[in-house]
Amino acid sequence: MRYFISLICFVLCLNLFSQRDRSIDSLLRILKTLNAKAGDPSLKDTSRVNVLVSLSRKCSFRGDHSTAIKHARIAENISNKLIEEGFSKEGKKCLADAISSLGYAYYTYEDIPNSTREYKRELKIRQELGDPKDLAMCYNYIGTNYLVQENNPVAMEFFFKALKLMEETNNKNEIATVYNSLGVCFTNQNEYDKALEYYKKEQAIGELIKDKDVTSMAVTNIGAVYGEKGEHPKALEYFMKYLKLVEKTDNVLEIALAYVNIGSTYESMNEHEKALEYSLKARDMLEQQSNRQYQYLGLVYLNTGTIYTSMIKKGIGNRQKNIQEASSYLNKALETYQRLGLPTYIGECYKAISEFNTNTGKMEDAFQNYKKYIQYKDSVTNAENTSKSIRIEMNYEFEKKESASNLEQEKKETIAKEENEKQKTIRNLFIVAFGFMLLLAIFIFISYRQKKQVNSVISKQKLEVEEQKSLVERNQKQIIDSINYAKRIQSSILPNDTILKKVFTESFILYRPKDIVSGDFYWFCSLPDSKEMILAVADCTGHGVPGAFLSMVGSTLLNEIVTHKNITDPAEILKALCSGLSSTLVSKQKEEINPDGMDISICKIDSEKKRLMFAGANQTLYLVGNGKVEKTESQINSINGVFDLRTNDQLYSIGVDLSDITAVYLTTDGFADQMGELTKKKFLSTRFEDLLLKVHNLSANEQLSEIENTFNTWKGNQKQIDDVLVIGFKV
Repeated sequence: MRYFISLICFVLCLNLFSQRDRSIDSLLRILKTLNAKAGDPSLKDTSRVNVLVSLSRKCSFRGDHSTAIKHARIAENISNKLIEEGFSKEGKKCLADAISSLGYAYYTYEDIPNSTREYKRELKIRQELGDPKDLAMCYNYIGTNYLVQENNPVAMEFFFKALKLMEETNNKNEIATVYNSLGVCFTNQNEYDKALEYYKKEQAIGELIKDKDVTSMAVTNIGAVYGEKGEHPKALEYFMKYLKLVEKTDNVLEIALAYVNIGSTYESMNEHEKALEYSLKARDMLEQQSNRQYQYLGLVYLNTGTIYTSMIKKGIGNRQKNIQEASSYLNKALETYQRLGLPTYIGECYKAISEFNTNTGKMEDAFQNYKKYIQYKDSVTNAENTSKSIRIEMNYEFEKKESASNLEQEKKETIAKEENEKQKTIRNLFIVAFGFMLLLAIFIFISYRQKKQVNSVISKQKLEVEEQKSLVERNQKQIIDSINYAKRIQSSILPNDTILKKVFTESFILYRPKDIVSGDFYWFCSLPDSKEMILAVADCTGHGVPGAFLSMVGSTLLNEIVTHKNITDPAEILKALCSGLSSTLVSKQKEEINPDGMDISICKIDSEKKRLMFAGANQTLYLVGNGKVEKTESQINSINGVFDLRTNDQLYSIGVDLSDITAVYLTTDGFADQMGELTKKKFLSTRFEDLLLKVHNLSANEQLSEIENTFNTWKGNQKQIDDVLVIGFKV
């Protein structure tokens, strides 16, 4: 069973912020009374910096990360001007506060590499200023980032530095925060006795200063550690104590999580009915909330399904009902975590479903689901390396089998050839010896027996060769079937072109992967309550299976950015996509960004106002009208695609009036880079522009047919060298 362990490394920061918990509107009014505007570069004094830092933290806490970063950057600029004008100490203090708010903004955005970078910038300034309290806070923030990245040794190094300074200032709340963080580190390393030592120190401080939040946090973590150690009665004692503490606060989430831990403990003690009682209590509380906490609800579903599975295994209660309930809850948990996109918990769901299949006699399903669990188990720490290792392993196994089969085939063919030569020799001897039949009768009889033996050997060898060939064909079919299944998954992720045709009746999509799956992908959606559409065309690093992995990551991030975060400006989408890809493909061991990326064009089109906003990386927007082709070049031009975006200030959306434009085209480089059968040269962008000028007045279906025929004619029997994607429409 799973225990919920509380991590409060940032409780100190949030507590300090809540002490000045003014609304954003209130802070903006204060800023206005200081005769300042948020974008005015002339802001100078410390009062404005303090208000801007508070605004930044408030926006981060509310999830408005772009605004939070903007306020922090303005505060940073004002602080630098204060330093330039001779206010060194005050200016550096303001600068450190501004950079700290940047680190917090990136942390809440889950961009841990950029957050760590900003906190390390802050650390240098705090070390110059020498204030032990501020320096301890900075050490704590950096330690938290390393803990989130599961780098426990480095995290503990920073936490102990913070603890030493906090003990000097004797701030009990801050010391309790670090004790909790160290307890989490030791728990992650399975050093349970050390974890208990720090959690109990935290509990003692909470009781001393009569802080219920600190006390309850320590108590539930102590219970979780006892549970991990297998001391379940002790764990139950602390979880019950935690429940009494949080029931006084009426915090639904905390009460529900208490029920989860109590249910998990009863399950470990084989008291299934009590375990089920508390698990269902947690379910009822969370499902009744209007703003559902789906991550925790998924945990409740998973635990409830596991309890029913255990009851099936031990023959407790009505078996058929238990099977139905276990299946229902485990599938709910899987659907919840798939919707949230949490690989670790998705893997845990597949593991639990595999256990359920085993206990219901479905061994093949159990095996397949356990394979899925293994695939998901390590994806959260290094998704890109995992996909590469799977691909390398698959290629290695296939090549090894194919090589072995080829060697065996060659060996068998050589033996067969030698035997055929022997057969010919025997036949010739038989013809020569026919005239000497009487004299050589005994010799002929012996030769006949040898021939019969040889034929038997050849038949066996032929059968073995056919079996090896069949084995290679089966292995190849399994690999191709897997890739075809990946194609179906990728096709299901791509949006339906009816959405595009609903907005632009005259539109087409030419989509031709080089291999079965593609590194090129398109994405679009209509914005609600408007005549606007967001359209993106992207070319990921590589093609085939590697490119397809990255294309699904890009499509998922675009859904999150536009649909869930309501970011609709193309430049801002590109920035958020860059940040999201950086976070997804980060190397936790080396603190660097994976160089893989994508070239992309992003357009926002208002069909009513005939207006288009464009931002792109390494791709060109083609506009055809008045007998000519106009190109809108991308703002980023480098081999690394969107990862070349270093600062947000360098990128902005380009506005285009479509009143005189007949057709708009977005394309990846696959069409222009295609080698011709006759010329042995690339098609090139100049020919592509001439082609667009030629077809732009035709209907969408005629354009698609003409462009596709041109591509096929140019390519001929030449191999397609890259994925091809062209989208065209008339406004």
